[in-house]
Amino acid sequence: MTAVEKTAAFTVLSGYSLALCNQLKQILDNETILKHLLQQRMEKLKTLVSQPTRQNVVNKTYG
Repeated sequence: MTAVEKTAAFTVLSGYSLALCNQLKQILDNETILKHLLQQRMEKLKTLVSQPTRQNVVNKTYG
């Protein structure tokens, strides 16, 4: 459980404002979206990095 999640849980239990709860939920939602987008980008970068490596192997083998 992250610090933001702990704060969100504490906030709900202690009756802080609904606006603060909504802001904390938005932060958690944004974090989830960001992680997903970063994972997609990492996969794309992995593909881009591996292409020259594969090309070098083919060139060394058949070139």
